[in-house]
Amino acid sequence: MTGSAPNSDDMTVIAQRFLQTAVIVDDEAFMGGSRPMPDNQTLREPDRQSMSISHRKAVDPEPGGRTKSLDAEVLIGAFSKIGIICGVTGPENADLTMLRKADMLILDWRMGEDSPQTTLKLLRNVLTGDDDRNALRLIAVYTGEATLTEISDHIFRQLQELELSPERAERDCNISYNHGQIVIYAKSNVNLADSEALAGRSVEESRLPKRLLEDFADMTSGLLPTIAITSLTAVREGSHKILDQFKARLDPAFLTHRACLLDPEMAGLHMATAVAEELRGLIENAVVQNSPGGADAAQAWVQRNCSEDMTLQRGGIPGKSRTITKDKAISLVRVGANAILSGKNWRSALTSGLIGKKSEELDLELAWMMSFRTVFEKPAPVLWLGTVLSETQGNGEHHMLCMRPRCDCVRLAKDTKFMFLPLLSPEAAKGGKPQIVVKLDDNHFERMGIDFDCGHVIFREFCPRDPPGPVNAVKGTGGDGYRFDDKTGTS
Repeated sequence: MTGSAPNSDDMTVIAQRFLQTAVIVDDEAFMGGSRPMPDNQTLREPDRQSMSISHRKAVDPEPGGRTKSLDAEVLIGAFSKIGIICGVTGPENADLTMLRKADMLILDWRMGEDSPQTTLKLLRNVLTGDDDRNALRLIAVYTGEATLTEISDHIFRQLQELELSPERAERDCNISYNHGQIVIYAKSNVNLADSEALAGRSVEESRLPKRLLEDFADMTSGLLPTIAITSLTAVREGSHKILDQFKARLDPAFLTHRACLLDPEMAGLHMATAVAEELRGLIENAVVQNSPGGADAAQAWVQRNCSEDMTLQRGGIPGKSRTITKDKAISLVRVGANAILSGKNWRSALTSGLIGKKSEELDLELAWMMSFRTVFEKPAPVLWLGTVLSETQGNGEHHMLCMRPRCDCVRLAKDTKFMFLPLLSPEAAKGGKPQIVVKLDDNHFERMGIDFDCGHVIFREFCPRDPPGPVNAVKGTGGDGYRFDDKTGTS
């Protein structure tokens, strides 16, 4: 099954299924009826002149003028029509936990004492947590101000101070940072000061949810993001199916399972593995049904991103290159390179050819991602088959691969020796071929060979921290990374 190419409409549908919640923070929000009167105006009997002036201001507001009120009822209704639950609050009740849980966050620019400081404080609080810095979140500033580019400049500087690596085009009102994005729009009755540069940035409340949905779809465009969003959507929508499998009536059987284990504390992890397998079933079903990385999607990517001719540099050897047409590139990604290109050296040049520049780091990062899993806070990494350790010795850093079988690593009652194979540069390894990609720090990946020479085997002795059990890693100095301490104190 090839599925359809993930065009903008497909991405919007996927985003709509994924998104669940939106929170609006605005101190001038109202529910239905007439818009609230500004504080500096009073009621008086209208006359012909005042009615004429009021009509002109409503139709053609003064440049640079602004409106603060927000029809929350219209906005909530518009969000509900696309299946998103929306809540509205003032800044005084904007609970940080609530804001962090929202998929989309909509903020007024001037709140409280009519300054942007309240909004900037909310942004800082939402974006400075360790998890929040990398959260997949869309934040919108929906303002009565006309100077959107100045607001964009202000927010851009704020993100720079928070070291969130913001990016944008000049005078742009869309700011990307890490995995999130901030977009800036004016309320519908704002006469934008720079109408040509800000065309389309004034949006009615009833149309804002659809516009933000499109922004989120653009933010997550790409083959891998689409696969990830499709997978996560399947988990969100199918959680009840998982709960159907793990019923409380099975608790007695689970306790029996726990009691029969040599290490009863492993019982919870066993069930976690079972839950993960059920989730995997949901994800695989969704990916097969929607095919976000299928042949049509791959072809669409090449058509959008590649030039007419693609140059492959064979094995990095100067003068050894080959030019293929765009049609041939499409065939490569649809049916595979084996049917079109002969020789493995050409395959190593495909990524660089697809993006038109050297790209070895992309291949390395994907190879590492497909071989290792991310370690979160708990449980700590276990020393067993496949664990890669790095140690610093007098002449530099050395890397080694644990070869002790997993079944012999989980119920250790005393000091135990572990066998490791050295990891070397491909040139130094026997055979001269890389077999593994290792992540040495946050941004550096390196191909390495495995030294299978039995004379070079390394032994290290470790003690489980809580016998009988495995050898677990501990957090490194300053809370960065993990380390394993052997009996000699070497980390």
